[in-house]
Amino acid sequence: MFVFGHIGLTLLAFYLAEQWLPRLQGKVNYGFVAIGALLPDLIDKPLGRFLLADTLASGRIFAHTLSFWILVGLIIVLIW
Repeated sequence: MFVFGHIGLTLLAFYLAEQWLPRLQGKVNYGFVAIGALLPDLIDKPLGRFLLADTLASGRIFAHTLSFWILVGLIIVLIW
């Protein structure tokens, strides 16, 4: 996991989006954005290395899928 690349590119993307979309200005919480940038690796790396090492020794398992992020998005919308 390249921590600075994950966080840096994601923060840059949100910064540019905030500049181009006026309705986002002042509404982006960069702390949550930084955590969200690392969340897939924080979930998948331990699963792939320790729990599923015999079958799936990869660091990209569940949290790197689109279906996982659709589920996360739905949960956020329901909570918000």
